[in-house]
Amino acid sequence: MRDIISRIVKTLHNKQREVEQQIEGRFQKLADHVHKEKQRMLTKKEVVERNYNLLERALEVVPLQILSCEEGLLEAVLMAN
Repeated sequence: MRDIISRIVKTLHNKQREVEQQIEGRFQKLADHVHKEKQRMLTKKEVVERNYNLLERALEVVPLQILSCEEGLLEAVLMAN
C-alpha cells in the first residue's frame, strides 16, 4: 500500500511540475510580448517627439508662410527619421 501511495504522490508531483512549467512558459511568452509592445510604443513616442522638435526648429528658421506654401518641405521635415 505504501508503494502505491508513494508512486501516486511522485506522479502527482511530476504532474504539478509539468503544469507549473507550462504556466511559466506561457507567462514568459506573454511578458515578452508585452515588453516588445512597450518598446515599440516608446520608440514610436520618441519618433513623434523628435518630429515635433524638428518641426519646431524648422518654424524658427523658416517662416510659417513659406512652410504653409511648401507642403513638400513640411512633409520632408516630418518624415526625416
